Amino acid sequence: MNFSENKFLYRKEIDGLRGLAVLAVIINHFNKELVPSGYLGVDIFFVISGFVITSTILKKKYTSFIGFISDFYERRLRRILPGLIFFVITFSILICLVNRTPGISLRTGISSLIGISNFYLLRESTDYFSENTSLNPFVQTWSLGVEEQFYFIFPLLIFFSGLVYKKKNAIRNFTFVISIISITSIISFFYLYFQNQPSAYFLMTSRFWEMASGCLIFLYEDSLNKKFAIYKDKLSFACFLFLIIIFFIPIQYGYISTFFVVVITSIFLIVLKDNNFINSIFISSYSVYLGKISYSLYLWHWGILSISLWTFGVNSKTFIFQIVLILLLSIFSYRFIESPFRNNKFLFDKIQTFLFSLISIILILIPLRIQSLRESFIYIPRIFNLDKIFPNKAWDSITCHGMESLKKIKTPYKYCLKTMRENKNDKRLYLIGDSHAAQFIFMFRKVLKDQNYKIGFISNDSNYDFPQSFFKIKNAINKSDTIKNIIQNSRKNDIVAISFHRGYLNKNNYRDLHVSKHSDNINTSRYITTKNNYIQLIENLNKKNIKILLIKDTTLLKKDIPIEACQLQEKFFDWNACDVSVEQDNLTRAAQDNLFDFLSNKYSNVFTWDPRKEMELEGGQLSFYNKKGEIIMKDNHHISQQFSESLAPKFKNFLFSKIIN
Repeated sequence: MNFSENKFLYRKEIDGLRGLAVLAVIINHFNKELVPSGYLGVDIFFVISGFVITSTILKKKYTSFIGFISDFYERRLRRILPGLIFFVITFSILICLVNRTPGISLRTGISSLIGISNFYLLRESTDYFSENTSLNPFVQTWSLGVEEQFYFIFPLLIFFSGLVYKKKNAIRNFTFVISIISITSIISFFYLYFQNQPSAYFLMTSRFWEMASGCLIFLYEDSLNKKFAIYKDKLSFACFLFLIIIFFIPIQYGYISTFFVVVITSIFLIVLKDNNFINSIFISSYSVYLGKISYSLYLWHWGILSISLWTFGVNSKTFIFQIVLILLLSIFSYRFIESPFRNNKFLFDKIQTFLFSLISIILILIPLRIQSLRESFIYIPRIFNLDKIFPNKAWDSITCHGMESLKKIKTPYKYCLKTMRENKNDKRLYLIGDSHAAQFIFMFRKVLKDQNYKIGFISNDSNYDFPQSFFKIKNAINKSDTIKNIIQNSRKNDIVAISFHRGYLNKNNYRDLHVSKHSDNINTSRYITTKNNYIQLIENLNKKNIKILLIKDTTLLKKDIPIEACQLQEKFFDWNACDVSVEQDNLTRAAQDNLFDFLSNKYSNVFTWDPRKEMELEGGQLSFYNKKGEIIMKDNHHISQQFSESLAPKFKNFLFSKIIN
């Protein structure tokens, strides 16, 4: 088994193809609506990676396994690590300047240095396509983790198949093994795409087939070249055209788009060789240079966009500045960090390279790990005293809020729901739900002060108690201890007030995120289960003449960033990432609104109250402050204690005019 020397020659057009891929990714990250599937540029990288790494391995001759494996990993370290270390150090400092609690970002950066950021992001239940993902400057390193994990398996397959020594039947043996793994991988990808999309996206096992495709194309390139010889010009034009078209396909067809991008890129690597118009595009100096710095561009563009979202935003006014900054930093990293190490200008031998890499990673990991466990030492709002002028956003301690609190109480339901009554006029207002119910405890305390109503409050986040059980379990009133205690101990004219996070009625990936259209979330099995459970609850309470108050959810701000960060943006840039339109908030809350409105229209003892009316600004906007300029949000989906208390007069008027009369 011999390969011709021409097979290993540098191909400019492959760098040009890298340039196209990184350009698609960058445009997508600037504006997802402009190029919805531009993120598939990463899949082009995967195919190219399989092709190039196979070429690199088979180009050299080896006499031992140790020599082969040490040479392989030395090259990978020189290629990936220097630029990544420089990037991680830079953006670890920057994220600490703008994020008070940078733990998740820093731990993503740490895990990227050891090639497992994809696992970390998956563990954190990260949705790559959500808006909040862009606030983590290291999210894009997931693809490096996938490639690095592939590099642990792939060289072993190459070596033990006999390809390294060019043994007889080595290609056949290798093809058989890698084909079996690839078929399993692609089945895994399609299965997980519908069952657990983050796993399909982040796991190497569901991406193996993409890199394997590039590998097989390299091995069979010569024979495929002969088959495609007559059609090369037409195929190269078709591949180029189809790649561009795929970039504009809506994201909901991602599973199909991914498959065809891999197939088209594989064919492109065969037919792009010959001189024609399409080839001339990819071998132009601009395309080739874009491809050469594509690794730097891929790293730095995301970091810059992420820090921009924490500060002055990403819009038409900032676009030119951000593009220039991305180019300058990428070129700097390529010329002065990556290239010198890759070309061994520092004259490290293999052992020195491994030691230098290990020591560098350890020296970076230790301080980043320490900082990831606490609030940032260099947080800018603290430097400018913004954290001091910010009202005390931490709630006072709330008893009976959460499982940890309930565990400390000997008889939690009896104590929290105040089941013991002093006399027949001793009435109860039961406030139940999750933390979105807890935020109203301060309002209820003011409203019911000096009244003959005592507040029975409990918030249990167990999956088998209210409110979680109502979203997931049929006939949940028979299984929820909270509900069973209320039904058993409530009396005529008691009130049950309910509030919960609107996201629980939306699709799983959308709990803290805004959705584009509410029709996707209504009449799902979760919504129907919840609706039926509430009907059963209300009909049971109705028999005892209990009134039910459904409190609609408060604002869900656009980005899950500290309120101080939005203050910083307002102070210095007259803009903030928190603001969301009433129209958008309505879409995201539509499932809950639909449920509450249905119940209040169906039952005369059910009432709804919407606190968000007191939060709206002029122009149909919602923000972290109200019309008076007062801070009203504790975080992106909880109101502050001060604002909760300020709602008391308006709510008291509603309560005593509509419910208690």
